[in-house]
Amino acid sequence: MNGDKDGRASGFLHSRVVQVHPTLRCNLACSHCYSSSGPDATHELPPETLIAMLARLRAEGYGVVSFSGGEPLVYRGFSEVAHAARELGYRVNLISNGLLLSPGRIDQLAGVVSRVGVSIDGSEPVHDRIRGPGTFARTTRRLAHLRERGIVFGIAHCVTRESIADLPWLLEYCIEQGASLLQLHPLAAVGRAAGDDPRRLRAVDLARLYLIARLFEVEAGDALQIQLDLAPIEQVLASRDRYPVLAEPAGDRRPLAELVNPVVLDEHGRLWPLAHGLAGTQRIVDGPADDGGAAIDYPVRSGAAPLRRLLSAAFDRLAEQAGFVDWYAYLVAHSHALNPLRIAAELEVG
Repeated sequence: MNGDKDGRASGFLHSRVVQVHPTLRCNLACSHCYSSSGPDATHELPPETLIAMLARLRAEGYGVVSFSGGEPLVYRGFSEVAHAARELGYRVNLISNGLLLSPGRIDQLAGVVSRVGVSIDGSEPVHDRIRGPGTFARTTRRLAHLRERGIVFGIAHCVTRESIADLPWLLEYCIEQGASLLQLHPLAAVGRAAGDDPRRLRAVDLARLYLIARLFEVEAGDALQIQLDLAPIEQVLASRDRYPVLAEPAGDRRPLAELVNPVVLDEHGRLWPLAHGLAGTQRIVDGPADDGGAAIDYPVRSGAAPLRRLLSAAFDRLAEQAGFVDWYAYLVAHSHALNPLRIAAELEVG
């Protein structure tokens, strides 16, 4: 979730964002989870490695850290890393299922986390069917704790065919709870929702969602910011010049954040450009360097050309279509449609 501005736009975001997935472990195993997280996941990034990488990325021009996962609050180093990120000058955001936001934990977040995004999947029956009996009521109580302590929070909602009918209710719920933002994200074909998932929105549903979001902006006014992860295709095509990597020659030494935004840092210490789940070898580096940092200059000096080709081909293919698009989900799908052997050869890191 990103409503912060920290300089000239890079890509389609107003801020230069590091999306951190420190662990895939989660106290839930939701049926639509994009990262297939759950209680049985064990691997997580050591806090000292994560802090070192965030320091390197801060020097490359990134200004916002957004923690997700997995459930960040089950990551044992979360408090340490969040405080370090704040000291480095980052604005720190957190995406959570909300269940672990106890009063004590919220007190630890105060003054460190700028905004907490809490996932709500629809009205109580819909939410509980996805996340387990009683989770809606428990999460709603956690929102009260955030509100009482003055911590800014938003609601993140994954829109499905089932939940789209709940959107008018969700708008009222957000306003009643005192949320500052409602993020609407169409269910993507990744993680546990990969394949032919009947819950995903059809073209007509995407058009309907777009209109609903625009109406919500009028109805909510200044009371609530509406963020929709969906745009008309012609609008996306008209904005392709917001990706300077499309025009930059190999060897350019501008800060990485001007060329690759957002960047995703996963639980193995790997950096991925633009979106979680890009085809396997679309990563920036193979892993953390010996000093706990990362060879983050790789895509600027030797990997920009393959990334440029990926973006160019994605835009060209999009120009043949009409309607609405979730850009990052589309980019992931397009990367998997390319020849994986050719990509692997081009992006091999020495």
